[in-house]
Amino acid sequence: MGEDGSEAETPNDTAVASSGAALDDLTSSLKSVSLKSSSSQNVLLIDSLKTCASALGVLIDRAEPVAVDFEGIALSREGRLCLAQIVSADESEPVYLVDIVALGADAFGVGRLGELLSSETLVKLIFDCRSDREALQHQFGVALNQVYDIQVVYCMRCDEVAGHRVGRLRGLRAALGDCPGLDSEARRKLEETKDAGSKMFIEEDGESSDAWERRPLPPELVDYAAVDVRYLHAMYKEWRHFMKQGKMDKVVAKRKRKKGSARDF
Repeated sequence: MGEDGSEAETPNDTAVASSGAALDDLTSSLKSVSLKSSSSQNVLLIDSLKTCASALGVLIDRAEPVAVDFEGIALSREGRLCLAQIVSADESEPVYLVDIVALGADAFGVGRLGELLSSETLVKLIFDCRSDREALQHQFGVALNQVYDIQVVYCMRCDEVAGHRVGRLRGLRAALGDCPGLDSEARRKLEETKDAGSKMFIEEDGESSDAWERRPLPPELVDYAAVDVRYLHAMYKEWRHFMKQGKMDKVVAKRKRKKGSARDF
């Protein structure tokens, strides 16, 4: 209690208040910045280092789980990383699309993206960490730490439903189809979004195009990228009982990219 009978402010209260004030300041500044956003989702494409550092700084200070994903061309040790998607669990907040094509390696330094990804205290929810982790490490020297791989627990959920160990990996599209809390109309819209986005970056011969490098980024790809992270928090909440973070750390450390869809854990 304070001397006037009110409750004294704790350091944690101060941190939360500071984070909230920072978010208010960021929201105000974003209104004056010309950012390309999807018409159907709450999305902000970030192509300014100052905006990037401010937006990610709020998430870093909170130290609460964030969902992340990455898009690019032939993404792995080689290939080209074009976009990083990040979203908090707060549904009122936008999905941030950090434009790596525009910002380059500075996004990981000045833009604080590397700090967020390498943090040992901030949990990153991701679906299949393997190619993304390789791209970050070998192209930008960034370690992806404190990862919670939703693909792992989704496969365990599939094991439970099947009554036996399912030997093949299940992809994000299948997980979105099983995502808790979505009605049939929402699932239909998700399918449409994924279909429309896929047509933009898969050529008729099945090869990947350079669509993720196009600027301005087509609205179909903005929606596609946002969907890939928007629902990871719901999956985490529903399926995290299958594996605690300590065990997940060990599984993630051993995951390696393999040909085909054979399960690697």
